[in-house]
Amino acid sequence: MSAGSAGVSAYPGAGSYGAGPVSTSDGGTPGGTVQQVVESFQVPVTPVITAPVSGEAASSTRPRIEGTAGTNGPVVHLVVDGREIGAAVPGSDGRFTYDPTTPLAAGAHDVIAWADSLGVASKSSTPVRFSTPAVALADGGVVQMAVLVVPSNGDTVSPTPLFAGTAANGVSVGVVIDEGPDNIVPLDLLGRFRFQVPGSAPLSVGTHKVTVHAHNEAGDDGPYSDVVGFEVVVPGGDGGTDGGTDAGPVDPAMPMVVVPAEGATVDPTFSFVGVALPGTSVLLELDGKALATATADDEGVFRHVLTADKALATGAHKVVAQVVTEEGEAGLRSPEVGFQVRGPTDLDVGCGCGAAPAGMISVWALVGLGALARRRRSRN
Repeated sequence: MSAGSAGVSAYPGAGSYGAGPVSTSDGGTPGGTVQQVVESFQVPVTPVITAPVSGEAASSTRPRIEGTAGTNGPVVHLVVDGREIGAAVPGSDGRFTYDPTTPLAAGAHDVIAWADSLGVASKSSTPVRFSTPAVALADGGVVQMAVLVVPSNGDTVSPTPLFAGTAANGVSVGVVIDEGPDNIVPLDLLGRFRFQVPGSAPLSVGTHKVTVHAHNEAGDDGPYSDVVGFEVVVPGGDGGTDGGTDAGPVDPAMPMVVVPAEGATVDPTFSFVGVALPGTSVLLELDGKALATATADDEGVFRHVLTADKALATGAHKVVAQVVTEEGEAGLRSPEVGFQVRGPTDLDVGCGCGAAPAGMISVWALVGLGALARRRRSRN
């Protein structure tokens, strides 16, 4: 059998009729049949969005999108604010519906739809502008964006990582890994949350992403945080990852400055706080000059309090923490942290400085202080 001439339509009169009998070596014609298949095709019908209607104020942050399109098997793509959020297949009557899986931020949005059939796209529908509400609390406040503190973007973690952070308000937080289901955890009195991936459901080796959001009393979703990307690795027998010989991108003996955070604005007097291996002596360098030496306690936390006579000048500063060995030699250095010192006329509320009271010496306490500062800002 011959399948016809390559690249030539099988439409009658176009030069090829698809499969047909061919001659045998003795000049005869073998047995067989010729079947011509006719399949109609047209450019997909331009969809029409029927809900929400233009100017509508939706009552939900996940408003159902409805509309009409063709009935010849198209897939309708829904695009909100220039980003595709999902797709739907119309029924036999040409109607389609789509319920967003991720809540939309409070405010105005534009939605359009376009259809795709056999790789051919329709024209885009007429844009429809609508608005979604903010997620309210029982006391009349508005649920604010939660902040993921651990892990940071680009971190490497084990298959059962800890996700931790803070929320300025709300009653619980949803941790969403790789666009999966909500892992809902409560907030404590300081606005902190934590979720540990269980050993019974470890994450696969490779790259993943996570985002978090707070809930109100009714369980409605507040705004989602920025996406954080991280990588899951499995330690090898030599201390490296995936059986390799490297020890990973970050040496655990490297000190880290926790307070102030990169880009933070602080008062002229505050506490520098960081983490290192317990018992490690750490030299703090401020703007390239030695400031003080501190020792990490049993929990691996070190700090240095700036008193009034050592108050920093208004403006930009940089701090680095460096290990000092028992022999007095310079060891590993932390990444440089840049921060700003506010002047006496600045009206920014909250210190971001973490001058931790006695006893609050763990990293979790520092996270709690950040939550309290955000709560204070939200009330002003």
